[in-house]
Amino acid sequence: MEILSEMLRGTPWWVFLIFGILVKIGLDATKSHRAPIGKLVIMPGGFFILSLVQLLKSPHFSAELLASFILALLVGAYGGFRLVQNKDIRFDAKKGLVYLPASWVTLTLVLTIFSAKYYFGYQLAAHPELEKDTHFAMQSLGTSGVCSGLFIGRFICYITRHKVIRAA
Repeated sequence: MEILSEMLRGTPWWVFLIFGILVKIGLDATKSHRAPIGKLVIMPGGFFILSLVQLLKSPHFSAELLASFILALLVGAYGGFRLVQNKDIRFDAKKGLVYLPASWVTLTLVLTIFSAKYYFGYQLAAHPELEKDTHFAMQSLGTSGVCSGLFIGRFICYITRHKVIRAA
């Protein structure tokens, strides 16, 4: 319990703000809602950019690390696509809105990503020597890749279904 208390005391205030925003987004998704189609790119785009920055800033950047990241991203995208593939998603092409059913998936994903980022960030802060550890970098980037891919896969499914409906 002391370690958890120490972790929380050393956490910058803005991390709690981000956590609160992500929890609100996740809780909002537990109710059926509608959103502009363009708004659906924010979460996958944001998480992808954060992951890409992490990859490019890595002191271990290499073809192997890039390939691992891309593989993790593809695995996550496949999983994200499958998560929503059979959901009852409706589109209003005239208004440019997508109607999404209630789901706990978004909350689960944002909490998983936040926890993973927090864990890896804490480990780096507590053990700076891990920055030189290639395996740690691969674990961190692999986790980021899978998590970002989950959001990207969901977005691809939404867009694909939207185009199929518009073409019909």
